[in-house]
Amino acid sequence: MARQVLAELEAQGYVDDQTFARQWAGARAARQRLGSRRITEELRLKGIARSLAEVAVREAFAETPEEARALEAGRRRLPALSRRSPTRAPAKLHDYLLRRGFAAEVARSVVRQLCKVPAPEE
Repeated sequence: MARQVLAELEAQGYVDDQTFARQWAGARAARQRLGSRRITEELRLKGIARSLAEVAVREAFAETPEEARALEAGRRRLPALSRRSPTRAPAKLHDYLLRRGFAAEVARSVVRQLCKVPAPEE
């Protein structure tokens, strides 16, 4: 019975992992300013196959590259970090970007661009 219902839902387009993955990745990348690593992991935790998750994430970052989104996230966060602790702002920004799911090399690049100092090493 459950398999019949699932098959019917799939036939009607209600159960479509690929569409869901694309929509999820696009929304999380644009509105939440998250990196590819975090979005891929979220999709995997939702039961989406790794290959579908990776394709969806690639598509989400096709128009606006990941580094551009990381720069935007960094620009929005840096003022608050600088007010609290100007000397620690580069390290805190780097950690913030890593938590948002951006790759370490992207986080280091953003810190170098925004803080005009070398990014902390891992």
